[in-house]
Amino acid sequence: ILHSTGYAKYVDLGYGGFAHLINKNLLYSSQHLQFNHHDLESISDSYKQAIKNKSTFFYQDSNWLSTSLSHVTFEDYKNDVINNIQNSQKIKNKINSIYENMLPKKIQFAAKFQQWRFNITVPQKEVLLKEIFKNGLFASSHYASLDGIFSTNKAPNAEKIHSSIINLFNDRYFNESKAVQLCKIINKHLQLCE
Repeated sequence: ILHSTGYAKYVDLGYGGFAHLINKNLLYSSQHLQFNHHDLESISDSYKQAIKNKSTFFYQDSNWLSTSLSHVTFEDYKNDVINNIQNSQKIKNKINSIYENMLPKKIQFAAKFQQWRFNITVPQKEVLLKEIFKNGLFASSHYASLDGIFSTNKAPNAEKIHSSIINLFNDRYFNESKAVQLCKIINKHLQLCE
């Protein structure tokens, strides 16, 4: 199981990640790979363009992956993660409470799916996203389907899910006032769609 602690993740340290290995016999040895920031930008731009254009992504090996944590020991990193979990949960619980109380239950996912982001399903998702951004707020579209991007396989469920799900932010980059304003915009959109 992989966990990221990068920007806007559940615990946002701005860097890093870790994994839980279930197979105790699996041998792991730390790797120190060469890293080039331009390679990371290049591969990121390339796969984002493939998703945007619904075109096949062609991977070219490069030095895009940073494995360096030279500025911190794993013990310090682990303690930093542990020390930040409670604060992250506190912020998410406050903002999620606003979403839960102000938005119709029928558009909300079950509580167990509302931790990293608060997920809702709405008609005319793209129209709503434009209105949210027009009002100086932000939300994100759910993960794009990778149908045809990394393989030729079809992904009808991913396409269907992507077409109606919006992720509402519930982290330190958002606040309660913005959450209230966002709910008002969403509720108005739902009324217009009836």
